[in-house]
Amino acid sequence: MAVVRPETKYERRLVATVAKHGWQATAVPDGEPSFCYSVGFIHTLVVPELIVFGLPPDSMHHMLTLMFQQLRSGEPLTEDKRWAHLLDGFDCVTRPAPVSRDGRPPGLGALVS
Repeated sequence: MAVVRPETKYERRLVATVAKHGWQATAVPDGEPSFCYSVGFIHTLVVPELIVFGLPPDSMHHMLTLMFQQLRSGEPLTEDKRWAHLLDGFDCVTRPAPVSRDGRPPGLGALVS
């Protein structure tokens, strides 16, 4: 695998954050719907990156933080996994994301159900 060196200030900051904390959340609050995704889960935990949709950025970041902590503690990540206590009054479930147009494999997204 080729090593890609970070070129921009953002890329260098992202690499430093993943090195220090194991991951970073990136929020896109103006998306339709809004979403927040992990960067570093695959590197640190050897699991797919996760994405959360449709909630305020702070809530989605908090959900990813809780999932990172549980996965780091040994909780397995599986398709249709039910996550309790990510949101008050709701369970969440991981579902595969569709394959991209360029054929990359799917990740998993945390969906509120």
